[in-house]
Amino acid sequence: MKLKDILSGVNFDLIRGNLDTEITNIDYDSRKIKASGLYIAIKWTHIDGHDFINQAIKNGAKAVVTDKTVEVADKGITIVKVNDSYKNLFALSSNFYGNPMEKLSIIGITGTNGKTTTTYLLKSIFEMNEKVAVIGTIKYIIGDKVKPAPNTTPDALILNRLFDEIVNSGIKTVIMEVSSHSIALGRINGMEFDTVAFTNLSREHLDFHGNMENYFAVKSKLFKEFVSQRKIVNIDDEYGKRLYDMISGNKYSYSIKKKADFFAENINVSKNGIKFNLVIEGEKVGIISKLLGEYNVANIVLASAVAFLKGFTAENIKRGIEKVDSVEGRTELIEGKSSGIDAIVDYAHTPDALERLLEFAKSGSHWNRIILVFGCGGERDREKRPRMGTIACKYADEIIVTNDNPRGESPEKIIEEIKNGMKCDFKVETDRSKAIEVAINSAKKGDLVIVAGKGHENYQIIGNKKRYFSDRDEILKRLK
Repeated sequence: MKLKDILSGVNFDLIRGNLDTEITNIDYDSRKIKASGLYIAIKWTHIDGHDFINQAIKNGAKAVVTDKTVEVADKGITIVKVNDSYKNLFALSSNFYGNPMEKLSIIGITGTNGKTTTTYLLKSIFEMNEKVAVIGTIKYIIGDKVKPAPNTTPDALILNRLFDEIVNSGIKTVIMEVSSHSIALGRINGMEFDTVAFTNLSREHLDFHGNMENYFAVKSKLFKEFVSQRKIVNIDDEYGKRLYDMISGNKYSYSIKKKADFFAENINVSKNGIKFNLVIEGEKVGIISKLLGEYNVANIVLASAVAFLKGFTAENIKRGIEKVDSVEGRTELIEGKSSGIDAIVDYAHTPDALERLLEFAKSGSHWNRIILVFGCGGERDREKRPRMGTIACKYADEIIVTNDNPRGESPEKIIEEIKNGMKCDFKVETDRSKAIEVAINSAKKGDLVIVAGKGHENYQIIGNKKRYFSDRDEILKRLK
């Protein structure tokens, strides 16, 4: 492909060279550039890609996109300057891969909690008719192929590579989680959606956004600044109601507490799952799901709304929903058949998510005692730590505070900040494996052990070391 075609629609200055230069590969990592490559120099948070231009040229780059004035000794290299390399990454990579987005129907789910579960419910419904792709927190799925997911929403270059692979696989529908970071940092600039949906908003990523209003403003951009055919919003949520009132266009509401375009009624929640009536355009559909907790009713209603507006019948929606037994690391129940002790693994790492989880576990006398193992991640929002400690005391009968992913922070310091919100008895065991062991050994028949915070993650980051660790594996080793 010629460089001028890759630059189509991009504002640039040709500093020197030839726009007819033939390009066969494109990357922002100089180590991955090959012969006849286009190197996109980007200034990242901790490293500046402009420092590696000569390395990219040594590896075969014939052209460089930059947003700085640079000196390159090799006069045969074409240099193009743009106003912001990162924010032009989507257009450049989309052009290089033949604009694969235009061949796809893309459904974007955003919000603090519920994104992952909603995407998996949608996957199950859509697979009644077709294979789909899922891009999200747990993994990237392209039909029958699975790839690791380093980011909930990948950067523009990786996203377009995935879109290209999805198109070449014959898949036409992409269901993806859209993170606030991807919106704020411009990872998805230029994307167009068939449908966008909002689950809820609660305290999360405030180390990045600063406050809830900034966080809300970023999430709102998906509904106000990106092209989409339809918008679906949770009006039970305070921020969702604000969003619904401020947006225009083809918008729909959903609720589990009141009448809306799509809503639930006669909700029954138990330790075996949930039952309710789903109301779609006046038609009532009885839903029986093995998913746990009232919050999953909301996720089911949202998935149903998306699917219905995409042409699925109520019967196919019901069948698709009822096929989903659980979602990895999302209120995932592990039953102790012989011991009578149950355990739940959940990704709850925000105050709101932890409270909803514990509220469900405590309600309805499903279990005798609730034993909670949790911690908070390092180098993330510190203000949520005492709040989560307070919530733990409010609901749990026994608490073991432990490490999550402390990263570069002192584990003891993180735990001290959690303890500041706790006015109840608790134990501290920094070794997460031992903390889980203590919890299970303390449990008796009819009790529930909840291990919260890491969910599907199969690693733990302590200092600069990342090691294999799975809450689920640790529970299964000990639970009879």
